[in-house]
Amino acid sequence: MPTYETKIQDKQPEQKGQKSRFWNEFKAGTKVLAKHRVLLSLTIINLGINIGSVGHLHIVLLKDQYGATATQFGLLQATGVATSIIGGLFIGRLIKKIKPISSLSIGLIVTSFTIILLGCFDQLILAFILKIIETFALLFYVITIQTLLITLVKPEFRARIDTLVTSISSFAMPLSIFITGYLADIIPLRYLFYVTGAWGIVMWVILLLNKEVRQLEKV
Repeated sequence: MPTYETKIQDKQPEQKGQKSRFWNEFKAGTKVLAKHRVLLSLTIINLGINIGSVGHLHIVLLKDQYGATATQFGLLQATGVATSIIGGLFIGRLIKKIKPISSLSIGLIVTSFTIILLGCFDQLILAFILKIIETFALLFYVITIQTLLITLVKPEFRARIDTLVTSISSFAMPLSIFITGYLADIIPLRYLFYVTGAWGIVMWVILLLNKEVRQLEKV
């Protein structure tokens, strides 16, 4: 027992030190993010986009509206993954040749329209086509954001800023996922996809109005 108590006592200062380092890094990351208008704006836009996320309802839509089986849904998901892998091989090079506002716009506007169209149809082949387009377009947005986090942030702040941006962007997702799941039991699911797509277009307009993001010349 004395040995055990000694170990516990030794760990207490270490735990306090870890908590202190965590809060110091968190505050330092917050200060850096607050001063960086571009990253702060993109973080807020990410937060807004995630509020309207319906990705968790795709399986319900495909089953109820498209009549997809578990095998077909798995094939659809595999198609999305394959598109991500193939698209990721050259989209990273492509976005370096265009302005960030253009690649971000492609990701937002095309993805938003594919979400709306998913709610409009019930032919499974169209779901596959829309999934490929949606995944491919989303890569423009995601890769641009990830690249900006590397190029715009000093190496010593990069890890904490990346974590902070991810945390803030996902902050409202638990509540929004619950609310959209609840609404899906009350109203036709396709309406949620219409609203989500329209909300994505609103986020795109807000992005276009951001002067700091528009002025970026390259990632």
